[in-house]
This record gives sequence, structure tokens and C-alpha cells, in this order.
Amino acid sequence: MTTKHDEAAIVQSQQADGASFNPAPSGGMVLSDGTILLIYVGFLVGWAIAVLTYFSSLKLTQETVRNPEFNPFHVDKIPCKHCKFYSRSPYLKCAVHPTTALTKQAIDCSDYQVQPPEKNSKL
Repeated sequence: MTTKHDEAAIVQSQQADGASFNPAPSGGMVLSDGTILLIYVGFLVGWAIAVLTYFSSLKLTQETVRNPEFNPFHVDKIPCKHCKFYSRSPYLKCAVHPTTALTKQAIDCSDYQVQPPEKNSKL
């Protein structure tokens, strides 16, 4: 039977030789340094994703409060993208009503005309 003094002497002799003494805990498992590093990195990445999600939702909420015309739930009701006068240009979105294009006022646009379907030239 070994005593604490004997174990300490063994540890000192192994450290002098360059080997490390890492006894396995009773009934447990020994994790390598790479595994522990992956656990820490995974934990940090998980928290980073959670924080970024929180701040992006906070930014969306602030944008909705600051600009009442911006509401992500009304995007599907705005008919501009299917209109004949919608240009798909970031500089001039609508030729008839450029100030109200893609806003809440465009929902009831009096000049809305359905864009004709594009002809397929391959047929």
C-alpha cells in the first residue's frame, strides 16, 4: 500500500523526467486538453450566437419604434414588387410615386397596375 509521501515522491520523479502524473478520478473519465478546449470554444460560440440574436432583435424593435412606416409584418401586403411601375432600382423604386414606394402608404396606391408576365424567349 502506498502512502501520500510515496505518491508525492513518484510525482516528483515523473515531473523531473518530463512526464506528467494525471491519475484518473475514481469512476470518472479523463478528458484530453483538446476536448476541454472544444468545450470552452463551443460554450463561447453558443453565447456569441445568443448575444447576436438578442441585439439583432433589439435593433429590429428599435427600428419599428423609430420608423412607424417600417413594419416587417406588413411587407407581404405592399404590392409594389408586382407593379408595372416598380423598377427594382435602389435609386428610383417607383416611377410614379418614388417617395411612397415600399412603404405603408403604398398599400392603397391608386396607380397600381399588375406587371404583365415576362415572355419566355427560350420556347
